[in-house]
Amino acid sequence: MTHVGGNLYKVAVGKGRFRYFYRRSITVFENGKRIEKDVKRRLGHSMDWAVAEAAKLDADCDLRKQGRQPVRGLTLVSLAEWYKNRMINSGKRSWKIRWGHIRPLVEAMGDVPPGRLTRADMVNYRAKLLGRGLDNDTVNTVIRDVKGMFNAALDEGFVRFNPTDRIKPLEQTLRPFTVPSREQVERLIEACPPWLARIVTVLATTGLRPSDILHLDYSSIHLDRAVITLKQRKTGKWITVPIPKRLEREIWRWSEGGILPVSGLVFPNVGRGNRAYSIGGAYSRFKRTACRLGMEWMTLDLFRKLVATEIKRRKGLEVAARQLGHGNSRTTSTHYIVETPEDTGDAKEALNDFWSDPGPESGTISGHMGDRAVEEKSG
Repeated sequence: MTHVGGNLYKVAVGKGRFRYFYRRSITVFENGKRIEKDVKRRLGHSMDWAVAEAAKLDADCDLRKQGRQPVRGLTLVSLAEWYKNRMINSGKRSWKIRWGHIRPLVEAMGDVPPGRLTRADMVNYRAKLLGRGLDNDTVNTVIRDVKGMFNAALDEGFVRFNPTDRIKPLEQTLRPFTVPSREQVERLIEACPPWLARIVTVLATTGLRPSDILHLDYSSIHLDRAVITLKQRKTGKWITVPIPKRLEREIWRWSEGGILPVSGLVFPNVGRGNRAYSIGGAYSRFKRTACRLGMEWMTLDLFRKLVATEIKRRKGLEVAARQLGHGNSRTTSTHYIVETPEDTGDAKEALNDFWSDPGPESGTISGHMGDRAVEEKSG
């Protein structure tokens, strides 16, 4: 076989006569696996006709490679299996959750070519999810994960378009919530084991996220200025929050006279080689304690909402938003505030008023913030 040019080849079949062939490798699916196979076409004896047909085949394969035409043998089942294996191989811990959102779509649609799915099909599927009693937030999450699968297939050239494109998310469901009283927080702290009681104390007096508290380092605590400065794990932005007197007193008690290590985790998990506690581990232990006290509704996230609500009630919404590290006070108002009368002023004062608990004796820790407002430190 002699190479003529591009993907065109010829074989001599007689004196001065040739038969032309087209050969090119393409991607196909078999049993949910991506396989490279050769495309072979017999193009006859005429060179002019063979060159013209080869150009058409090249154009067809190029379109298929760009995702404008479906890959041969691809079905929704094989696509979902490929995406599942891709998530597992990438090491994403959330692959089970995402697969749980994608699998019902495969069961509902059957083993059909994904190229046949339309935007109308996905809208109807979303309506079925709502009909099962799922709230808007959950349905939006399911559609987002399905969209991620089709986007990955689109990037690989397995499909020609994403049927979930231009489907507007449903309006977010705002679930009513309540925040605990000071008495309830005190009961929780007393019932928790010592390591968890300290974590809950920091959560309830600063409003920082649980992930930030669990990875809190001693180098972030500045007792001379009575502030905590850290880089938020969720946003990557630096934030400085005041240490109220209640927390200052607790730190004084933990640190043997206010002398803190230079660095190291504040809450190390001794059972895991002094690594940070996981969110799941802390949450499950806290949840068991809350249920034992008859507060099944209580979660670690509610402490952040408690702090925001108390600051907003005493000192105003803007101060509460800065305390939580929000750039937009609307986020704070919509998701973190239980409506109460407003006031104006400083976050530290608000938290001191709420806890109304005296700190260490005068002179033990210098450099209190006084009326200093919550600051944000740029990264």
